[in-house]
Order: sequence, then C-alpha cells, then structure tokens
Amino acid sequence: MLLSNAQKVVVEELKQDGIYLWTNEGRYLEAWLGDSQGKKMKKVNLATAKSLAGKGCIKFIDGDYRDGIYKYELVNK
Repeated sequence: MLLSNAQKVVVEELKQDGIYLWTNEGRYLEAWLGDSQGKKMKKVNLATAKSLAGKGCIKFIDGDYRDGIYKYELVNK
C-alpha cells in the first residue's frame, strides 16, 4: 500500500507503545497523536487521519471517552 510522507510519519509514531491517534467532532474538528488518555502530543492533519482510516491502516478502539472523541491504533504494529 502506498502512503504519503505525512501518512508514513504518523504510522511510525503509532508504532510506539502508548501512542494513539485521536480525533474529535464538532465545530473545532481536529486530529492529534496522544497518550492513552488523549493528551495532545502532536497535531495531525485531519485529511491524513481520514486517509489512514480509509486505507484500513488504523482501527477505532471502542472505549469510554468524552462525547465526540475517538481513539485509533494501528491495525498491525
């Protein structure tokens, strides 16, 4: 599967233990890399996050998060 440079950077970051991709919804839509609690560590372009999800590189992790917050991890670490 071909990935853009930005997508490759995010994938490499997600290979680290305890790093996840987070997104939110609403007026201030954004994506970021963060710890297991969603603490923001690095901003990610929303289009990059959507593309990784569309390509099946990341999967949603079901959990008890604040409304409108979504947590993802790599499909294969």
